[in-house]
Amino acid sequence: VSRLELLSARHAQNIPGKGVSGIINGNSYTLGNRKLTPLTEDLPAPANVRPGATLVWLCDEQRPLAMFVLSDGLRPQAAELVGNLKQRGIKVTILSGDSEEAVAHIAAQAGIDSWHSGLRPEDKLEILRSFQKQGDIVAMAGDGVNDAPVLAGADVSMAMGGGTQVARSSSDIVLLSESLPDIQRSLEIGQASMMVMRQNFIWAIVYNLIALPFAAAGLIPP
Repeated sequence: VSRLELLSARHAQNIPGKGVSGIINGNSYTLGNRKLTPLTEDLPAPANVRPGATLVWLCDEQRPLAMFVLSDGLRPQAAELVGNLKQRGIKVTILSGDSEEAVAHIAAQAGIDSWHSGLRPEDKLEILRSFQKQGDIVAMAGDGVNDAPVLAGADVSMAMGGGTQVARSSSDIVLLSESLPDIQRSLEIGQASMMVMRQNFIWAIVYNLIALPFAAAGLIPP
């Protein structure tokens, strides 16, 4: 069985929100979404594409050479997680660099009403800051390279266990599993911890208000 020789790419570059590029045997190639193709006119979409699929184009400097159809299914328990968060009064929003059709399809399956598509990392961060300016406390969950800036800018951020290193290093919490219910458990643990801290402050204040007069009167040691 003959084996294909893997070609090494020079000057490899990650282009946030678009794809990757590199030079092979002196020729420039890109692999990414529609924004990275050299053509200005609309590219034909293949027939019988699964709803919500993302098209990725391989191009040289003049034309597209190949097209890949990528499709992700929902993570297990995603819709259940979204429903539970809504019941707790938490608004759920998708910030994605994928196409509008893909994001709309996933949002409908998960029961998410608020979503944004075709975003670059800086676009995600701008939307997050607009939420914060409205007085919202934002928790962000992500796992990709393009999520790093918005993870760092959120009030609290969670990276999935299988996420990229830059996503994990930009997050406050790193989940050790890929289980989505762990996101809800993390929020519940955080809220319970804040409740205990408030209780500790209240008891400390009450104790000192009662004990200080006795200490001032010399009835108990300071």
